[in-house]
This record gives sequence, structure tokens and C-alpha cells, in this order.
Amino acid sequence: CLKDLEMRIEQLKENEHVLQHDKEMLLKEKDLIEQESKRFNQRHDEMILAFANEKDDLEEAYQAQLQLLQQKLNTAQEKDLENSKLKSLVNLLEENAEQADSLITTLEHTINS
Repeated sequence: CLKDLEMRIEQLKENEHVLQHDKEMLLKEKDLIEQESKRFNQRHDEMILAFANEKDDLEEAYQAQLQLLQQKLNTAQEKDLENSKLKSLVNLLEENAEQADSLITTLEHTINS
């Protein structure tokens, strides 16, 4: 019986040693997982920051392009207005030319009569 107890104690000591070794391996694995998690989180944060910066850059470029297009639209509208005024002026000049031709014709008839 004593021999069995001694063997049982020895077996428990071996089991304790194996369990201690397993515990150490699990702690090392836990540390590795925590380190990898930290690296992943850091890369994730860096990617978010890079995307945020890229988004800001794109928004700035979009706003600049929008402003340029607005300026071009304003210029086109101003030119359209100028063209409308010029067309009106040309129409008035043509009407004046017709009236002047008519007046000249009337004067010529009057002079010749």
C-alpha cells in the first residue's frame, strides 16, 4: 500500500511537472497572441489614419475641382450674357442701317424730283 502511494505521489509529481510545462507553453502562446493582437491593432489604426488622410485629400481635390467648375460656369454665363447683349446691339444696328437706307432712298427721290 505504501509502495502504491509512493508510486502515486511520483506520478502526481510527474503530472505536476507536465502541467507546469503546459502552463508555461500556454503563457508563452498567450504572450505571442497578445503581441500579434497589438501589432494587428497598430496596423489597423495606421490603415484607418491613412484612409482618413486619403479621404481628406480627395475631399480637398473635389472641392478645388468643384470651385474651378463653378468659375468656368460663371465665366460661361457672363459670356452668354455678353453675347446676348451683342446680338441685341447688332439687331439694333441692322434696324438703324435699314432706316438709314430708307431715309437715303427717300432723300434721293426728293433730290431727284
